[in-house]
Amino acid sequence: MRCQDIMELLSPYLDGAVTAEELEAVRVHVACCPRCSAELEELRACIGMLKELPLVAPPVDFRAGLMEKLDQLSTPQGSTKKTNFFDRITGIAKSSWYRAAAVAAVMVMAIGITSLWEKEGNFPPLDQQSPEVIVVHEPQEGQENTEINEQQPSPESQSNEPGSSSGAVPNSQAKQPAQQESISTPVINQATTKQEESYVPQPSEGLAAVSATIKLDVAGIEDTLKAIDSLTQANGGTIYQPYSGTQDSGLVGIKISRQNYEQVIGALKKLGSVISYLPTEKDLSVQHQTAKAELERLKAEQEVLLQSKLTNETNQEWENQLKEVNQALLKQIEVMKLLEERANYCLINIHLQ
Repeated sequence: MRCQDIMELLSPYLDGAVTAEELEAVRVHVACCPRCSAELEELRACIGMLKELPLVAPPVDFRAGLMEKLDQLSTPQGSTKKTNFFDRITGIAKSSWYRAAAVAAVMVMAIGITSLWEKEGNFPPLDQQSPEVIVVHEPQEGQENTEINEQQPSPESQSNEPGSSSGAVPNSQAKQPAQQESISTPVINQATTKQEESYVPQPSEGLAAVSATIKLDVAGIEDTLKAIDSLTQANGGTIYQPYSGTQDSGLVGIKISRQNYEQVIGALKKLGSVISYLPTEKDLSVQHQTAKAELERLKAEQEVLLQSKLTNETNQEWENQLKEVNQALLKQIEVMKLLEERANYCLINIHLQ
């Protein structure tokens, strides 16, 4: 799913009004997309701030006084004066609510145009952000073909060997497809096995995605941005969201390692007067345990397929099943790596004014 589609699901996701497929899609995408993750944290922070606001209760005598005033109002009588159509239109145009409605219509039209512009390609698809899955498969297929071509002798060399007949050349060429099929499967299995052996899952306990939103009142936006850039580089971080706004106020997002989080937050608070500071922590242990269980299930399915090869003859259907399991294994490993990587860094959104 694209970033625009995920952002449209963030609000229903927080309200629990999404399907199971949409829920899983949002979790996987947010785990690997810093921009959508920051947007989710912004929404969660806004909801938290709204929940902290006190409830406004009307005065005790408000209802009684309102009912008395309604009873004292005289019932309006129907007007007998006739007005034409143009006079009615002129009266509506002069009313205050008509102007407010016109302004609202213009705002809705502007928001609609902006949404259409974003859907035209402003947010790249998710496949472009994680090309590692493709990189794993394609080189192995290229190596596989190279190994097959090197092992297969050419028809000319066979015909030039002493004692070989001219009729042996067609037979060797007819056997090449079968030999290629028997060689291709071990190469894929070997690549997947190396990927599995090199990957060791981290413990699920304690995995969490830490984010924070801090709002500062600073003396100068430009000087503060330079200080934030120096602070980020000094702590081995990056600016994942460049500054957007005006000379008076705006937003910038930085990405910091988990171990330098407290130090960076303390330094940011010294850049100006702290208006608000909202840290958030999302538990990833359950999601990581689910991904680990799925990985073990795929490994067991792969083992069953490999064991069946020892007792039964393989066919095209068996090779397709094994290929699908191998691809699912590699994809599941990438998902777990993204979850573990997300727990190693923190996203800090800084509002300046």
